[in-house]
Amino acid sequence: QVQMRIVHYLIQNKDTDIYQRDLEKVLNLRRSTISGILKTMEKHNIIIRTDSKIDARSKKIELSSTSLKFYNEFRKERVRSYVKIIKRIK
Repeated sequence: QVQMRIVHYLIQNKDTDIYQRDLEKVLNLRRSTISGILKTMEKHNIIIRTDSKIDARSKKIELSSTSLKFYNEFRKERVRSYVKIIKRIK
C-alpha cells in the first residue's frame, strides 16, 4: 500500500525535510497521484503539511503525532508476534 510506503519513508528520513516532489521521485508516481494520496492522508490525520522555510510554494510533509504513535504500537505488536512464533518453533 502506498500510504504505508510513504509513512515508512517519512520515518526513515525523519531528520530530512521531505516534500511532495521527493515522494514522486522515490515512489515513481505522478504528481496528481501523490497529491491525491497526500490529501487523503492529511484528511485522516496521518500527515501534516507545513510551510517550507526555503520555498513558500512548497509544503513540508511530516507525520502527525497520532500516526507516529500508531506506527510505534504496530512495530511493538510485530515484535511480540515474532517472539511468539520463535517460542513455538523451539
